[in-house]
Amino acid sequence: MKTIRTAALSVVLLFAIAGCASTGRARGPVDTFVIPAALNPGLSADIVGELHFGTRQNDVVLVVPANTDVHALVARLSLNTEATISVISTGEKVVQQNGVTPNDFSVPVLYSVEVPGQKEAWRCRVTVRVEESNAQLAQLLFPAGSTLQPAFNPTVHQYDAALPYATTQVHIQAVAQSRYAKSVTVDGKTTAGAAAVADVDFSSIQSKQITIQTTAEDGVTRGSYTVTLSRAAPDSNSLLESLDLQGFPFPSGFSAAQSEYRLVVPYETQNLVVRARPQSGVAKVSLSSSALVNPGQPIAPMQAVSGDPSGKAGAVVEFPQGPGLSLLVEVTAQNGASRPYTVIVSRAAPDSNSLLSDLALDVGGGATALSPNFSPSGLRYMAIIPYATKQIRVTAHTQSATATLQLGGGEAGVAVQGVPSSPGGALVAVPPGMGRVSLLLMVTAQNGSATGYAIEIHRAEADRNSELAALTVGGSALTPPFSPRIRSYAVTLPPQTESAAFVAVASHRESVVSVTGQSAPAPAQNLNFAVKVPAGSTVTVDFTVRAEDGSLSHYVVLVTRPLAAETPSTAPPSAPAGPQTQPSPSPPPVQAPPAQTPPVQTPPAQTPPQVSPAPAQPAPAQPTASPTPLMGPDLITVAAKDLAVGQRELTALTAGKDSIGKSAKITIRPYRSSQTISEATTPVEIKRKGPTLTLSFQYRGTATLGGDGLVEVEVLIPTTAGKALYYRQALPAGTEIKLSIPFLLYGAATAAPWPALGSAVKVEGYASIAAEHREDAENFQKNAQGQYQLTLELSDAKSGRILGTATAWRKPGLARGQTIAVVPAITLSEGMQVRYTLTARTADGGAWTASGLAPVWTTQLRYEGGFAPVYLPLVDSLSAARK
Repeated sequence: MKTIRTAALSVVLLFAIAGCASTGRARGPVDTFVIPAALNPGLSADIVGELHFGTRQNDVVLVVPANTDVHALVARLSLNTEATISVISTGEKVVQQNGVTPNDFSVPVLYSVEVPGQKEAWRCRVTVRVEESNAQLAQLLFPAGSTLQPAFNPTVHQYDAALPYATTQVHIQAVAQSRYAKSVTVDGKTTAGAAAVADVDFSSIQSKQITIQTTAEDGVTRGSYTVTLSRAAPDSNSLLESLDLQGFPFPSGFSAAQSEYRLVVPYETQNLVVRARPQSGVAKVSLSSSALVNPGQPIAPMQAVSGDPSGKAGAVVEFPQGPGLSLLVEVTAQNGASRPYTVIVSRAAPDSNSLLSDLALDVGGGATALSPNFSPSGLRYMAIIPYATKQIRVTAHTQSATATLQLGGGEAGVAVQGVPSSPGGALVAVPPGMGRVSLLLMVTAQNGSATGYAIEIHRAEADRNSELAALTVGGSALTPPFSPRIRSYAVTLPPQTESAAFVAVASHRESVVSVTGQSAPAPAQNLNFAVKVPAGSTVTVDFTVRAEDGSLSHYVVLVTRPLAAETPSTAPPSAPAGPQTQPSPSPPPVQAPPAQTPPVQTPPAQTPPQVSPAPAQPAPAQPTASPTPLMGPDLITVAAKDLAVGQRELTALTAGKDSIGKSAKITIRPYRSSQTISEATTPVEIKRKGPTLTLSFQYRGTATLGGDGLVEVEVLIPTTAGKALYYRQALPAGTEIKLSIPFLLYGAATAAPWPALGSAVKVEGYASIAAEHREDAENFQKNAQGQYQLTLELSDAKSGRILGTATAWRKPGLARGQTIAVVPAITLSEGMQVRYTLTARTADGGAWTASGLAPVWTTQLRYEGGFAPVYLPLVDSLSAARK
C-alpha cells in the first residue's frame, strides 16, 4: 500500500469524474485520472480521463487510439487529500501503487479510494474505449415526393434521386452510423459531429450531382456517397376530386368526368359558397361567375367572387338578384393542361304559403280556448278572458319558414310587445275596463301574398260571488256548521286554548277576505290569522268578503273561552240572531269507503284545511290547522275475516322457509308522521283450506285521534324469519274509524313511504263528503241508466291555473262517503290544494253547481305495488246557479 499526500499531488489537469461527490462535498478525493504516454509504451500522448461526478462514485471515461493494447495500462490518479487506492473489480481488494500498478482495462475497472477519518470509501469506475473507425452512413433523407434509386443501403455509395417538378431547393439529411463520427460533409458543407443538414439549390437546373462525405472518430477513416439529382416531369392531372355549392346536392351527384351541372337554389339565396378540391395537390383551381338575364338568354356581366375555391373556407359568389348564375370552375394541371366545369344555378320561385301552423292564447299561465278550435284555414276566432286579465300572451308560428308574421291591436291603448313566433310569444297589454279587444295576425308569404287571422277577445263579467268557501276556527266546531249562506256563528274554545286560529277562504280566486280590528292581516283570498281570547270572555270577529265586482258579504263569529274552573255547557253559545242563522243538523263523521274502493281523503292535521261550499244547505265541518283533540276517546276497529294470503306471498314464504306469527300489531299514527297515537296487539287465527291460507283477527280499541285530518292505520304480522305481512292505509280522523283489511303484503319492512310532496299522482275520482243531497229531486238530464252527468273542473288554489277537466256520472240518492270515478284521470301534485267546480245540467238547460277547495293526498297501498290512485274529498251537494 502506498500513501499519497496532498503536498505531493500534481496540478489538476481535468475534472472529469462523475458520481464521486459525497453529501456536503462537490467532487470527492479524485481530481484527475490520466494514462501517461511516458508510462505506457505505444502511446504518443497522455490520455486524460473524462470525469463525471456522483454521490459516492466517480465514472471515468478514456478514449485511446485504435492500436492501443488496453490489457496492461498504467494509470496515475491525482488526489486532493491523503488516501489509500485499491482495485476491487474482481471482488478482491488489490492495493495500487499510483503510476506503477498496471491493470486490464478491456473491461471497466473499479477503484476504491479510502480517506482517513471517513467510514465509507469513494469509488471510481474507469472505462477505456478504443476510438472508432466506422465512416458509414445510417440514414440519407430527401424531401417528400422524391424517389431515391436504389433504396438507401450503407454499403451502396452511388444513387439517383428523382425530385418533384416544382422543386427549387433540396433539403438533405445525412446521419452517420457511429455517434462518435468526427464530421459529415454534404455538397461541400461540413458539419462537426455525426449528422448534417444541407439545403441544395435546384431552381434553374434539371440535374446535379452532389457528394456526401463522412470522417470517422479516428480522423483517418472516411466514407463517400454520390447522389445524382434529376427533375421529374410535370403533373398532368386536371380533374376535380369534389365540387360543393353550399351543401346543395346535385340531382345526379358529382363525377370528376362530368363537366356540366344544373342546380336549383332557394329563392332567398343571396350568396353561394363554392368549394372545389382538385385531385392533384399541385393543380390550381379558378372560379368565375356570370349572371343569367333569363334562363336560355345571353349571359350578363360578371358577378363578384371572393376567396379561394380550393381553400378550406371556399369562395363566396354574390347572388343578390336575378334568375340564375353561370359558374365556371377551371382546374389547371402542373403541365399547363386545364379542364373546365360549368354549373348553371337557377333561383327557385318564391314560396306562396301564408298560413299559420298553430295559434294559442295564454292568460295567467293557463291556455284560453279559441272558438272555433284553431285550423290553418279558419281566419276568424273568438275568445273570452277572465275579468281581471291585464295581459294576454299570443303564440303563433307560420307553416313556411320564409313567411313573416305581424301582430297588431285594433283598439287604442292595446300595446303589443314581442313577436308571436318567438319562444316567449308576444305580450298584449289589455287596458283595465276594456271589454272588447280585436287582434289581427298578418302572415306574409315570400312572394308577397298575405293572409290575416282575426281574433276578437271579450272580457268576462266580473264575478259577483262574495261568499266564503271555508271558515274554520282551530279544532273547535262552529255552531251552526259552516255554510256559505249562513253569516253568523258561535264557537267555544277549550279553557286551555289562549287564541283562536282562523282560516277564512273566499269562494272565488279574485275575491278577498278582510277582518276588522287592530293588527288585522292584509286582505287576501285565503286569510290565516289568530285572535287572542281572554279566559272567561267572548270576542266578536267580523269578516268582509269583497267580490270581483265589488259586492260585499259580512260574516260574524262569536268566540267564547270559558274559565278553567268552569264546566263548559254541552251547547255552545247561540249565534247572533238574523235571517240566516237557523242551525243545521251536524253532519255525521266522514267514514272510510270500503277497502276495495279508494278512501275519502282529507288533509293531515298539520295542513290548513279548505272546504268547498254547498249553497243549498249547510256543509259539514272540515279539518283545520293545529287541531285540538276531542275531549273523549275515539273508537277504532281494524279487522280481517277469512282474508286469503296471496299466492305471491305464499310462494315467498315457502321459498324462505318462513311461517306466519300468531299475533298482529296495530299501530295508529298521524298521517305522514312517525309519532304513535296508539299501539296494540291482537291474536291471529290461521286456517288452511286446501291450497288457500286465510287469516282472521279483530281489534277494537279507543284513542284520542283529534277529530281532524288523517290518521294512518298499520297492521304488522311478524314471521319466524324476521319479516312480516303488513298493510297500511290513511283514514279520516273521526269519532269512529273502521278498517277492513283488503290484502296483506310480505317483505322485510313495512310499506314504502307515501309519495314525496310535489310528486305527480293520478286522480281518478272523488269521494262525497256532503251531509246530504237535496238536489237529487231536480230533473237533471239523464242517460239510459238513470245517471246525470257532472263536469269537474280543477284549478290551482294559489295561481288559479286550470289543471284539468273530467266527466263523472252519478245517480240520485248518493250517500255520504261514496266514491265517483271521473274520466279521464287527472295528474296532480301530492299535497297541493286544488279548487274544484262541479256542474250538472237540468232538462230545461239550467245549471246546478258546487265549488270549493280540496287537498290531494295518497292514502292507500296497491297490491300490485305502489299506491292506489287518489280520490279527492269533495262537498258535492249542488245548488242552482245564480243568474
